[in-house]
Amino acid sequence: QSGAIQLDVAPELLSEGMRLQLHAFTKQGAIDEFRAHAQRLAGIHAKAGVGAPAGAMLVSCLGRGRYLYGEPNVETAALAAAYASDVPVAGFFAGGEIGPVGYRSYTHSFTSSLALFRPRERAACSEFTCETFRLYYSEDTLSPQTRHLA
Repeated sequence: QSGAIQLDVAPELLSEGMRLQLHAFTKQGAIDEFRAHAQRLAGIHAKAGVGAPAGAMLVSCLGRGRYLYGEPNVETAALAAAYASDVPVAGFFAGGEIGPVGYRSYTHSFTSSLALFRPRERAACSEFTCETFRLYYSEDTLSPQTRHLA
C-alpha cells in the first residue's frame, strides 16, 4: 500500500541513481527460457556440423528443479529434446550461482548454468571445448517477464 519495495541485497552493491532490473519468476517462463537457449545452441551446433555434446554440467538454484517444476529432470529433458539425443548431464543444486553480467561476475539466484563439453575436434569453435550459457535476463535480452525501474 505504501508503494515501497524491499530489496534483499548487500548495501555496498547499491548506489543512488542506480538502475535496477526486476524479474517476475514463473515456472512457465523458466522452462520456456531454458528450452529457447538449448534449442538456440543445438541449432548453432547443427549448422556447424558438431552435433550433440559429449556431456554437460548443470548447476541450478535450489529454487528450481522439483521445487519449481513439481517433477524432477525437467531441464535435463529439455536439453535432450533440443539435441534429439540423450546428453549425459552431471550437476548439482546450489544456493547461489556465480556468473557474468557483461565483463563482471556476480552471484545470481534462481538461475541455471550449463556447460557443454565435447572433444576438441568436434568443438564449434576450435579454441574452446566448453560452451556455456546462463539462464537469467539481461538488458539486451528482455522478455515479457522483465520490468525496468527508472
